[in-house]
Amino acid sequence: MIIMINPNTADTLNIDLTTMLTINNLSRLGFGSTNIVNLYSQISPKLSLRFNSDDDLIDSKNDKIIEQYAAMSDAIIIAWGSVGRTF
Repeated sequence: MIIMINPNTADTLNIDLTTMLTINNLSRLGFGSTNIVNLYSQISPKLSLRFNSDDDLIDSKNDKIIEQYAAMSDAIIIAWGSVGRTF
């Protein structure tokens, strides 16, 4: 299982660069499949931790979903990335 910071605009058919790089790296490491969950559930292309509180970013169901996927996982990887950095 991969825990990322927040969902961007990606979905199951159109993935963003972060998701693509994460999946590519997992493949190189020999993982056959993964579940990707997000610490914060608010969909946002640019997350501002300076201006949003946890209450603004977390849906009440989010922690339960993370716990469910964690219970099914052999490994849990935190993929924080580079919050605030743009290319």
